[in-house]
Parts: sequence; structure tokens; C-alpha cells
Amino acid sequence: MRLFKNLIKLLILLFAITVIAEEAKNTRPPADDKKAAPAKDETLALMKDYTPLPILDPSFTVRGVNFLRRAAHNGKGDVLDVQFNVENQEGGPSREYSFYVLAYHEAKNPVFNKLAPPPEWRENDPNKKNTIIKYSVLVPNPLPNQDSAKKVITPTPKDVWGDASLKQKTDKVDFNRSKGYEALLGEPNLNEYMIYLAKNPDKSQKFQLAGEAIDKPTVSNYESSDAELKRDMNLTAVNMHTFTIFNAKYKTTISTHHYSEFRPNFVFFNRVAILIFDKDKKLVYRTIQDIGKKREVK
Repeated sequence: MRLFKNLIKLLILLFAITVIAEEAKNTRPPADDKKAAPAKDETLALMKDYTPLPILDPSFTVRGVNFLRRAAHNGKGDVLDVQFNVENQEGGPSREYSFYVLAYHEAKNPVFNKLAPPPEWRENDPNKKNTIIKYSVLVPNPLPNQDSAKKVITPTPKDVWGDASLKQKTDKVDFNRSKGYEALLGEPNLNEYMIYLAKNPDKSQKFQLAGEAIDKPTVSNYESSDAELKRDMNLTAVNMHTFTIFNAKYKTTISTHHYSEFRPNFVFFNRVAILIFDKDKKLVYRTIQDIGKKREVK
């Protein structure tokens, strides 16, 4: 009988505690609807805004993507030649398209703190799936928002990230450095570059996909000089010549040239991304490849 009374008292106590907690929750002041919402991460907003998946165009196919690394004529760097064929599957007259070719060096981004190194028996690679781009060169260049000087130019982090996101990333790098980490701002990652390029098709290089008739057999941005005409080696045009387009009946061959000058901690390109847009500026082809083996085709 005593056990039953104690059980009743315990249940009444638990019920009273539950009622008091509910009343405290309901008496909280309502949320201020006018309170400003927290600022959104500009990078995440960009990522969620648009995923650059191509709308496949059956009127053409891309074949024969290949790469060639060669020494630059000026002896100050190496050049990566990227060549691919765009074949007309419908015939008829020539049609207008445009392209981007981004050559870049992608590597893992290890996290290491010299002030608190990990034990020797444990691999310190928490970001083993995260990669960074150490160096890249985009064709065509320079972009309209850059200086018109004839230099090999890639969109700056400010162009891709925007002011707010760039400041956020810079502050994060400074904070990590203060904690002893080896942190670098670096370039935008591949996804951010793909979104930026897909959102800016008007800056891509236009070309005519050859049909029955051929308007211009060869199109190039190479500029010869008097020294070249005199059969002297033109050493100043290496980083100015970035693409050559060859037209044949129902086939256009595009060759891009990505110059990488020797520098401290020199790295060369190990991956290439190709994007093609139609005349309505819609992304109709994209491929991302390792140099030497195919990585992804879409």
C-alpha cells in the first residue's frame, strides 16, 4: 500500500514539472519579425543558385580530346596544347558556338598545425576529399573585366567569389594562421569556376562549327611581328597566342595553348575542363578530364 502511494506521488510530481516547463516555454517573448535575418554565405548561395549541367545537343559531337606538353620558345616556361574536334552531325550551313577551356593544377588540401602536430602513427588528413586549385589558365583571355594588356589572365577570386565571400574567406585564412595552421587563400575550387563560367557565356570564345561551306579555314589570335617575318624567333608572342581554330568540311578542330611560366614552387597543369555554349548562350557540352586519362564526361 505504501509503495502504491509513493508511486502516485511520483507521477503527480512529474506531471507538475511538465506543466511548469510548458508554461515557461509559452511565456517566452515572441520572436522579432523585424529582426534582420543572418547574412547568407555568398558562396553557398552561388552553389545553390545554379548547377552547370549541360543540355546535350545531338547536332554535334566532340571527339579526339588530346594534350601535348611542350617547352615554350622563350625558354621561360612550358605550354600545354589542348586539342579536340567538334563534328557537325546535321550538315547544312555553319552554326555559331562558343567555348571555354580551363587548364588547371588541382591538388589535395591537407590540414597541418605545426604548433600541435599529430602523432606519427595517425595520418593527419581530415580534408582528404577536399582539393584546391594551385594554378590555372583560362582560354579565352583576357576577360573583358580585366586589363587589356596582352597577358595570360584567369578570373580573379574577387570575380568568382564576390566581395563579401572574398572577405569571409580571407578572414578565415587569417584566423587559421593565428592558430598555427598553414593556410592559403588560393584560387576558387573547380565547382566555383564551373558555376562562374556557366554564368558568363558572353565572355567565351566564339567559333563557327563548319558545315557544307567553309568561311575561314583558320582562325587564330596569334600576331606576327617583323622579327617573325624575318625568320627570327618571336619570343614575345608565346603568352599572347592562346587558341587556333581549323575548319574543315563538317568538322572544326580547336587547339588552345596554355602557357605556364617557370616560378618558385612550379606546378604544371594536371586537369582540363572544356565548356561549349550554343548561340543562345546555353551550356550544351562539358567535359572534365585528367591529363593522360579521362576523368568525367558530361
